[in-house]
Amino acid sequence: YGHHEEVQKMLKIRGLDVNDVDPYTGVTAAWIATQNGHAQCLIHLIDHGGVDLSKRSKEGYAPIHIACTDGRYKCLEVLLDNQCDANLPVADKSSSTPATLACENGHVKLLALLLLFK
Repeated sequence: YGHHEEVQKMLKIRGLDVNDVDPYTGVTAAWIATQNGHAQCLIHLIDHGGVDLSKRSKEGYAPIHIACTDGRYKCLEVLLDNQCDANLPVADKSSSTPATLACENGHVKLLALLLLFK
């Protein structure tokens, strides 16, 4: 819910796995933060270290795909600034790239940002 102060506190818990996945959907905390547009929470996860930004949900989508689908500009900026692959294809039959997803959903500003990182 964007409570980035709470995320900071939780990240101090010993043994916390920032790449833990939901057993039903396969999504991670980074994936959920991106989907909901919580860039500050995403930054805290990345700053904690060890977060896998290419980890995909059971549907084959990584956080960068969700950012481009849902129009999460700030989150996409954070992901790209942290070496997230701007050309990472979705792991499904379509193999859509982040740029394809941005175009399909009418997110022109996201497409422009992606083009800067290609």
